[in-house]
Amino acid sequence: MAEEIALSDRFRAGVGIVIVDSRGRVLSFRRRGFDTWQLPQGGIDAGEDAAAATARELREETGLDLDALTHVETLPVWLGYELPVDAQSRKTGRGQVHRWTICMASDPASVLPDVDGKEFDAWDWMSFEELVNRTISFRRDVYRMLASHVTQYLAPS
Repeated sequence: MAEEIALSDRFRAGVGIVIVDSRGRVLSFRRRGFDTWQLPQGGIDAGEDAAAATARELREETGLDLDALTHVETLPVWLGYELPVDAQSRKTGRGQVHRWTICMASDPASVLPDVDGKEFDAWDWMSFEELVNRTISFRRDVYRMLASHVTQYLAPS
């Protein structure tokens, strides 16, 4: 019982990646098996730093190479969310906190994610507002906070 309580009280550390383009859109991904959209994100492995985890997670989840994008900013703060109780697990604990990296795609037409057989089954460029509206409810507050950081890099609509 004590182990279950300890697991439910921790938050898994991870990274997240926001890819924006010059038209003010963010590259968004539909979660396989669900009708919900999100940004690439994942855990930091033992012995791995956030920069290495960012490159690995982007490649694993989307097939994209971080080196093909222009690094804009890595947020100095961690943004986190609590998972619903039925979604908590030994892997995630009570929720997740992420260190977010913002990248720019100078040529969005050349950004062709490979989602075949991965965590996502579709991708699209959309406004950040649309992404917030189409993501699962427990991520919305974090995405709104993230949007406040990203807005300065997005072209006006």
